[in-house]
Amino acid sequence: RTDRAPEKATLAMRAAESFALAGALDDARTMFEQAVEAAPTHPIPRLGFADLLESAGDFEGAAAQLEAAAELLVTPGWKAEIDYRAGVLREDKLGDQEKARAAFERVFVLDPKNDDVFGRLRKIYVATGARGELAELLERRLDSVEDPAERVEMEVMRGRALAEVGDAGAAKRALLAALESNPDHVDALSAFAELSVADEDYEGAEQALIRLARLTSDAEKQAEIYMRLGDLYDVHITNADRAEASSQEILKRRP
Repeated sequence: RTDRAPEKATLAMRAAESFALAGALDDARTMFEQAVEAAPTHPIPRLGFADLLESAGDFEGAAAQLEAAAELLVTPGWKAEIDYRAGVLREDKLGDQEKARAAFERVFVLDPKNDDVFGRLRKIYVATGARGELAELLERRLDSVEDPAERVEMEVMRGRALAEVGDAGAAKRALLAALESNPDHVDALSAFAELSVADEDYEGAEQALIRLARLTSDAEKQAEIYMRLGDLYDVHITNADRAEASSQEILKRRP
């Protein structure tokens, strides 16, 4: 027996691990609780306790221990790894988006290039209509990208995501930035056309669709684009000659 806290925590952890190996999970839990109590400012007992709780299906308890351990860690990479584990448990096992979001936000601050965290946060922000947070997330992600082609793809993703939360102005600016770098980017042109129609910018949609038709080699996709153009000329721009020309282009591809 010992009254020294570090030694007490170490002995309790060893006992907990032995109990866990023997399948005595209740005893293991008791010993991990003693280890955490003996060394509350040390992350290692909490991490061991989290592993035990997760294996036992106590995801709430495991996530809480991981979050507490992450607060105690000073190494950025390790801190991000543990908070990520907590966030995954919160989202995937507990369905707690609020706490998952908080965990993933802490990770993203430390590791903005983490693809899974970026995707999860983007999904959460879109689902909750968090415009400001989504814009900041996408901006920070863009700042971390150096490859020109990847930056274009990021701008297109940014435009689509901002459009999903109703920020049409910011979405169009992002897509225009992508098209400025790569005027022939098919996805950017298609997204810009969709957004322009929704924003009642019919001339902008027309120009994007015409360019898209010229860049597309697949006959069926071309026909779909001319159908979209025809709808613009019939309903919004009201130009009978151009509507007829679009119909002729469709017939060439769908005789």
